[in-house]
Amino acid sequence: MKRSTLTSILYQIKSREDVMSIFLGCIALGAVGYAIFSQFLKFKSGLIEVHQTTTQSAGDTTTTPSGRVHITEASDTLWNIAQKYYGDGNKWVLIYEQNKEKIHNPDAMVAGVELEIPIE
Repeated sequence: MKRSTLTSILYQIKSREDVMSIFLGCIALGAVGYAIFSQFLKFKSGLIEVHQTTTQSAGDTTTTPSGRVHITEASDTLWNIAQKYYGDGNKWVLIYEQNKEKIHNPDAMVAGVELEIPIE
């Protein structure tokens, strides 16, 4: 390929840079719009579950099909919660594994968090 031909092609690409930027921006915007719209349709059709919360005080326990729910208090530790429900503080790992997304630091519990207590 001759140098002048290569230079000509590069010049044409450079001159169309603004058009390419607009085109790629439209594709990105369309992809984001599609993702949001599809999530909306899933929500509307009931494929995405919305969890309703109930008002309970700290330390309360309720039973669910997958186990029990414990509302944490400021003084709670995973060890003490495991001791309460399983009779063995060493089983705190079961509670942690079930609630990883709610427990940011297993050594510092936050009051008012609903923890699912799995059935052994």
